[in-house]
Amino acid sequence: MTDRVMATTDMREQPEPPPARFRHVLYVVGAVMIFIGLKGVLHDDRHYENPSYWARLFIGGALVHDLVIVPVVTVISVALTRLIHAPYRGPIQLGLFASAVFAFVAYPGVRRFSSAKDNTSADPLNYAHGVLVCLAVVWALVLAVEVRLLLRQRGRNRG
Repeated sequence: MTDRVMATTDMREQPEPPPARFRHVLYVVGAVMIFIGLKGVLHDDRHYENPSYWARLFIGGALVHDLVIVPVVTVISVALTRLIHAPYRGPIQLGLFASAVFAFVAYPGVRRFSSAKDNTSADPLNYAHGVLVCLAVVWALVLAVEVRLLLRQRGRNRG
């Protein structure tokens, strides 16, 4: 009987991950966004008759992601892991992520893809300046958090 008890205590069951509460809602939101995108592709008068445009866009996007973005992010992540100690790494990773998001979102505005030469009010702002201000704020916050972490660590080492 003790063998049977020992056998049952040696078996360790892995706990099941908690269910995602909003998983089905996110599936629906994603499906709606895909539907809206496909509707836009099929009803875009400028490129509807040119399927090679969409093929180049989607295949080119996948290639740029896989051959440029992923290797760059991987190299930066490995370098951060090896060069920066754990408590100081988090704010820098967050700053890099926020910078990448700002740059990605602002890219069409900076390049003025929506501007019309005959309508100067279409893009009245200097988006490049706005992106630089956002990046300066992000990195000022990262610097403030890093200084706070450094001062806290020095206080612990003294006391």
